[in-house]
Amino acid sequence: MSWTEQDERTARDFFLGRLPEGDREALEERYFSDPAFFESMEAAEAALVHDYLTDSLGAEDRLAFDRFFQTSEPRRREVDFMRAAIHSARPSGKMGGKAAWWAALAACLALAVALSISWRENRRLRADLDRASKSAPMMVAGVVDFTPPAENQRTPGAPTGVLRLGTGDVLVRFHLPVAVAASASCRAVLESPEGTRPATVPAKEVGSGVLIAEFPASTLVAGDHLVMLECGTGSEHAFSFRVNKVQ
Repeated sequence: MSWTEQDERTARDFFLGRLPEGDREALEERYFSDPAFFESMEAAEAALVHDYLTDSLGAEDRLAFDRFFQTSEPRRREVDFMRAAIHSARPSGKMGGKAAWWAALAACLALAVALSISWRENRRLRADLDRASKSAPMMVAGVVDFTPPAENQRTPGAPTGVLRLGTGDVLVRFHLPVAVAASASCRAVLESPEGTRPATVPAKEVGSGVLIAEFPASTLVAGDHLVMLECGTGSEHAFSFRVNKVQ
């Protein structure tokens, strides 16, 4: 695909929370369905983080970055990751602009590796979801509906619900009891017992105070998990639960 300067500006407006709701939803749909666009958006996000850390953003953009982009924990970790990469690549002696250039290059290369892995994993997960969605009408037993009892502020050691998964289960449909603004755009992030994030999916409102997020059962191993709900309003909600594998 051809990525233009207008695309870059639109991507920045998206990450800084400036897009109208309709434009934001259309962009998110393309983000999850178009691999080439996904890569371009991830590169634009990395460039935005780099500009923030190197004081290359204007005052208005920097304020929007602090107020919108950094409101979710995964994005704060992304900022910390690039900050550490830039810091580790910075020499102790005086090398001026060249040192900064090499530091930025090292950070971008490191982030590119992580994004490449993320892109491949998202493609695999999307394929799993498509297969699960197609098989759901004929294979009702393969779809598990699960509602965490309550939001519990990120305490994976004290899960509030138990999800039992069998060998024939292919899809888990989470019903998340969260009241969000009608204009909010949300996504659900799954965190594994090891602290990794194997999947991120859109979360859609299906009724007053309830959002649905669907994860392939293959992403849920035995142990304590978190599902973090991130919304375009800057709010974040966390639910902990325990997965038990049954025969």
